[in-house]
Amino acid sequence: LATAAAAGTPVFIGSGANWENISTLMQAADGVIVSSSLKRHGQIDQPIDPIRVSQFVEATRRSVANKVKDYQNWEAETRTSPSPIKTI
Repeated sequence: LATAAAAGTPVFIGSGANWENISTLMQAADGVIVSSSLKRHGQIDQPIDPIRVSQFVEATRRSVANKVKDYQNWEAETRTSPSPIKTI
C-alpha cells in the first residue's frame, strides 16, 4: 500500500529488518534502514557483528537479484503479450 501511495517515490522500511526477513521486506519496499540487527546479539549497545553483517548482505543480494529477475521476466512477458487493443 505504501509503495502504491508513494507513486514512484522510493519506499524504505525503517526498522525490523534482519537477514531472516529481508527477502520478504524487499518484496514490499525499495530498501531498508538497518541497525541493531547487525549488532552483536541484536543489541544496539553492542559492537557490529561481522557475521551478522555478512548474513544480512548475502540475504539482501539474493533478494535484490530475485527482484531484478522477476522484473525482467515481467518485462519480457509484457513485450511478447498481444496487445489488448484491437484494431478494426
